[in-house]
Amino acid sequence: MSNLQLHLDKVKREEIEELEREKLLKEIHQLYQIQQDLNEIIQEQKPKINSIESNIDISKINIEHGTYDIKQAESYSFNKVSIFLGFILGGSVGLAVGGPVGAVAGAKTAGLLGGMISGAIVGSTVGFVL
Repeated sequence: MSNLQLHLDKVKREEIEELEREKLLKEIHQLYQIQQDLNEIIQEQKPKINSIESNIDISKINIEHGTYDIKQAESYSFNKVSIFLGFILGGSVGLAVGGPVGAVAGAKTAGLLGGMISGAIVGSTVGFVL
């Protein structure tokens, strides 16, 4: 090969290398632009993400309070049979005690109802305690 041919081959390789460098620079610039776009999207979404995180924290606190309230309510649960028997017993005692007192006062009907109601209240309280 002649010197001229060697020189032409060298120039051609250099041109190819220069084109490859330019292509690489364009790809690097494209990657940089993609990174900038992603950063912008993330910054736009940041308030929403913070709001979601805050809602999760508030929900966690509400769940803890709700669990505490349920446990406390369970400790206040009462036996339905005791309440029913308390109403019956209280009503009977109220009728026996309040009925005659109401009759003497001239308000038998009021005495019966008043005796039943007051007896039921006392009975339900006793039933709750039992």
